[in-house]
Amino acid sequence: MNNAKLKLNLVLGGVCLVATVLLGAALHPWLHRNALDEVKEASQRQMATAQAVRSYTSEHIRGLLLRDQTTFHPQSVPSFAAISTMRYLQDAYPGYRYKEVALNPTNPANKASEWEAKIIASFSNSSTQDSFHVTGRGDSMVLHYAKPIRVPNATCLSCHGRAQDAPATMTSKYGLSGGYGWHIGEVVGAQVVSIAAASAVRKANEAFALAMMIAAGSFVLFFVLLNWMLSRTVLNPMQTSNAALKRMAEEDALTGVANRRSFMARLQHEVMSANLVNGLLSVVVLDLDHFKKINDQHGHAGGDLVLKEVCVRLGAKVRRSDMIGRLGGEEFAILLPCTDQSGAARLAEHLRSALAAEPVEGIGTVTGSFGVAQLDIEAGETVEALLARADAALYDAKASGRNCVAVACDATLCVGRKSSYPQFLGTKPRRGAETSWPTTV
Repeated sequence: MNNAKLKLNLVLGGVCLVATVLLGAALHPWLHRNALDEVKEASQRQMATAQAVRSYTSEHIRGLLLRDQTTFHPQSVPSFAAISTMRYLQDAYPGYRYKEVALNPTNPANKASEWEAKIIASFSNSSTQDSFHVTGRGDSMVLHYAKPIRVPNATCLSCHGRAQDAPATMTSKYGLSGGYGWHIGEVVGAQVVSIAAASAVRKANEAFALAMMIAAGSFVLFFVLLNWMLSRTVLNPMQTSNAALKRMAEEDALTGVANRRSFMARLQHEVMSANLVNGLLSVVVLDLDHFKKINDQHGHAGGDLVLKEVCVRLGAKVRRSDMIGRLGGEEFAILLPCTDQSGAARLAEHLRSALAAEPVEGIGTVTGSFGVAQLDIEAGETVEALLARADAALYDAKASGRNCVAVACDATLCVGRKSSYPQFLGTKPRRGAETSWPTTV
């Protein structure tokens, strides 16, 4: 039953572990995608804000400022207005950055870097209207959202067409080296919104860790509750049932001592052990005297009462390491490990006197005849031979008038020898106490 419970726990633990791994494998990328999607949405809002500023500048500010032919007003340039306005947002949101870069800018500060130049080139070679790029890893991860800057109409060429046609106020400020030679529809640069993604990724990792802790806790709780429910409703009843079946298979139903099958199995084991270590082993067989007369006078109920009372008295006198078995009817046997023939005979005499000393209530005095034999290791004695010698001694005791103890001859002599013990040899132990019978160990 314990093996079944262990196997069940291993299966449940394996299922929970696999479920946790699968959940983690699915949850981690999903949380990261969500985090990056949120960053992308934020970058798109920033881009929309910058484009709104550019559009407002082109439609309402640029024309007014260009009327002044004596001074160049950078506020009239949509890119300048967008960059300047977005700087105010950067003060409120430090993780956000907006810039406009070009391959051939008027202002050298807006010169595209190597990776920005690749983005501009990708816009020039396709009809793509925007793109996302990630640079760095871990705490330095940054998401970049880019949109192309195209020359929309001839109005832009008034400043960025031929250098000699550009406003003198602009050329005097920025010179004639850059920002000229543009053409309508040409992709000259890109708007780039950059947002630090490390914070979002870190929050995603924290959410993942929290989710996994909750999932692991839920699995553990599920595991414990399921284990408890199975133990309470299935395993424990099965264990109780199996224990009852085991008792039924090993114990005598009437007396509670070992039945013949379990006694013989234990005796076989003890004989093998004694032969291996050259140890001591003795058996005592007991047959109640005139038991048929008890059944005839008091019925089977009276006979059952006698059998149970005899086992109670025997159990109170033997050691915990000893074993009492009912071989059949009114015949019993006692297995005595680590006990020589002399010690077994003393115990048998003690048991005989205990039976005869106190009458069974409602029945009267009950006596028994005992046969004692010690395992002869030198002769290689078997279980059957050992019991046969003990039975022979029992018959000697019956032939001697019953209510006595007879000791079997040595196995090597093969000749019956009777030895009766009319009284207990040794100090009578307390009832129920652990008894140590004399041995030669």
